[in-house]
Amino acid sequence: MTKLTIEIHYATGNSFGRHDETDQIGWEFDTLDEAKQALQCIKEHHKFYHDLDSYEARRKGGRQAVIDRYKDRVWFDPEYPEQRFKFGDRYISTFWTGYFESLHYAKIVFVENHLDPYSYYGSEVNHT
Repeated sequence: MTKLTIEIHYATGNSFGRHDETDQIGWEFDTLDEAKQALQCIKEHHKFYHDLDSYEARRKGGRQAVIDRYKDRVWFDPEYPEQRFKFGDRYISTFWTGYFESLHYAKIVFVENHLDPYSYYGSEVNHT
């Protein structure tokens, strides 16, 4: 059975520079509908994350007002709301959020089987 996952395209870096990265979220889904639901959670969490840093959050009632607005969402994790979100009984780390990170986009992709013991990669050749 073909599995699906979500691929995250984001920028990261440090005080000296930035670069683009692509990573998968680390969870696999059996159906396209399930993957679409997780993608919707990512979209809503991304909005929440940016609302926490908005003018409104700093001006009108602070961050708690923003948290109160989102806390009843199915994905909301009250323990670590900025760093991860819930999806069913799973917790998905939002490695694309942080001081130096910014999300470009996320997309549903097929999971590639990297465990095939009969694969050959040309880069494995020792050129001595």
